[in-house]
Amino acid sequence: MTAMDVWRSRQQLNSLEPHMLEDIGIAAKNAKSEASRPIWDVPAHWLK
Repeated sequence: MTAMDVWRSRQQLNSLEPHMLEDIGIAAKNAKSEASRPIWDVPAHWLK
């Protein structure tokens, strides 16, 4: 996964409506928190 992929995924998560987030089991505040993380802040297993 590249830095652009991370950025794009987080932006897409940030664009979801609250009812859509609820459908996938993510709280809106958690989605906003994830979307605001820097692109280099990813789980270690993504870097392998």
